[in-house]
Amino acid sequence: MESWTRAGNKADPVGYRTARLDGGAVTDLKSDRAFTSPSGKISCITDYEHGDRGVICLVELKNPPAKPHDGMGNWKGGWIRYTGGKLTVGAFRGDPGPFVQGRGPELPYGSALSIRDFTCRMDSSGLTCVNPGAGSGVQMSDAGVIPFGCLKEQVATPNDNAGVLFGC
Repeated sequence: MESWTRAGNKADPVGYRTARLDGGAVTDLKSDRAFTSPSGKISCITDYEHGDRGVICLVELKNPPAKPHDGMGNWKGGWIRYTGGKLTVGAFRGDPGPFVQGRGPELPYGSALSIRDFTCRMDSSGLTCVNPGAGSGVQMSDAGVIPFGCLKEQVATPNDNAGVLFGC
């Protein structure tokens, strides 16, 4: 999976260091990156500037996980957070998190974008992200989320703030 992901057309990371709000305001993400799928069904961002390690995506899942329990905030079934050693699907959110800055530019199909320890490749069948150092990867699309490598399903607790939890 890693070699396929890295074999995509290399996207220049500098082109993905801004996010745009629907109203048109543009934010410089500094060392972070943001991108959106050509279909608009997947939008991802990093938030290293605020201490969050990994890739956070909003995916328009056809069958998102059900709300696992009562929690604080609104249930977002398509909120996906991938840190390499951990993958969560669904989250209770009281705010838009890093997406308050907007959404990133389109990452064309067949393109691969490297962001710190991660490489993500956009394809017409979905987005695949890998973290070679962690020995893991994830494929996400509106059809669902598939973990790879060391990521195995675990029992999510309320502290995990997730509908589905995978860990190494």
